[in-house]
Amino acid sequence: MAVFSWFPLLLIIMVKTDYSEPVLSERTELPCCSLVSCGTPGANGAPGKDGRDGLKGEKGEPGQGLRGIQGPPGKMGPPGQQGSAGVPGLRGLKGDKGDSSVSLNKLSTLERKIQHLETQLENIKESFLRLATTSDKQIQTLQAQVEKNKNLLAFSLGKKVGKKLFLTNREKANFDRVKVLCEQVEATIATPKNAEENKAIQNLANGTPAFLGITDKVQEGQFVYITGERMTYTNWRENEPNNHGSGEDCVLLNNDGSWNDISCTTSLLAVCEFPV
Repeated sequence: MAVFSWFPLLLIIMVKTDYSEPVLSERTELPCCSLVSCGTPGANGAPGKDGRDGLKGEKGEPGQGLRGIQGPPGKMGPPGQQGSAGVPGLRGLKGDKGDSSVSLNKLSTLERKIQHLETQLENIKESFLRLATTSDKQIQTLQAQVEKNKNLLAFSLGKKVGKKLFLTNREKANFDRVKVLCEQVEATIATPKNAEENKAIQNLANGTPAFLGITDKVQEGQFVYITGERMTYTNWRENEPNNHGSGEDCVLLNNDGSWNDISCTTSLLAVCEFPV
């Protein structure tokens, strides 16, 4: 009786044991994971804010590539202080001697002689007036001697008419060159204002056509002296001036003393005029 009563209980235990083993076995084979790692991934969030700028780094080494084109120069700076004077250069070689038949040096010598004589005369006058020992006749004699010396010097180099002295160095050049030659000796191109002066220039030219100090460069057909003054004397050849070729703005003195207009680029004799 007692044995029979334990039999059901033992059977129940055996059944429960058999049933529980496979369940436990199945449970041990299930994966074991957390909720985060095994769940569905979420959407990406918005990017975070930029961080603060870091400190400036040191200047790097120059690159090894080709150098770029140089930029334009900057603005000019203020001028510096003037430096000390340099060492004087070597003296140049002596120039060639001119070949003019009547050199400008000779003309300058003439002027110096005349000035020297006039200075001597003035000094003598002052001395005579201070001492009151010389008569007017003696002064007149000295003046006559000075005038004589002027005439002698002028006769040897050129032609003197009234208060004008005409000179030439026999050089031929265009009008602008003749103007410069005369200005270099403080003279002007010969400009006759009466028949006597015209004749003197003609004789000095001695058969060679020469420029006169007359042009119509400023206003075509209106000839005036190179000083700008209106003409007071003319000696035009018949049918002259005619402005042949529309380029005759200067005046030449012909062999016979008559005038006609001509191009200023023509090469003619240089004759200068000096006041005396």
